[in-house]
Amino acid sequence: QIRRATLADVDVLSAIAIATYNETWGDSYPSQELHDFLQAHYSSEPQRTELSDPRSAIWLLMDGDAVVGYLAAGANTLPHADACEGDIELKRFYILAAHQNGGHGARLMDAFMAWLDQPHRRTLWVGVWEENFG
Repeated sequence: QIRRATLADVDVLSAIAIATYNETWGDSYPSQELHDFLQAHYSSEPQRTELSDPRSAIWLLMDGDAVVGYLAAGANTLPHADACEGDIELKRFYILAAHQNGGHGARLMDAFMAWLDQPHRRTLWVGVWEENFG
């Protein structure tokens, strides 16, 4: 099941953001540096800020009552000469490994793409870390 996140989801969003980041990139950083980064970017307060932004939207991938993935989008912050006010950036798209390869990512992307062009067509930006070979 896929549903839009609300402010009531701050803590579960923080938990899935930290879990998926740890699972994907956790072995790339020293322990304390990783902890500090996760607290600065994915703890409840940054998630609350993002969920409160009317230009942002986050979808949760559910397995029963458990959140197993998410997709976050918002105002574009990528520096590019062609970027314009109102453009949207796909900021994060993570699914726990145990739930990958089941078509869930495509369904999350479909929900996002339906939102992207409402109320009018918008430009999408996606930035990917050069070490993200997946």
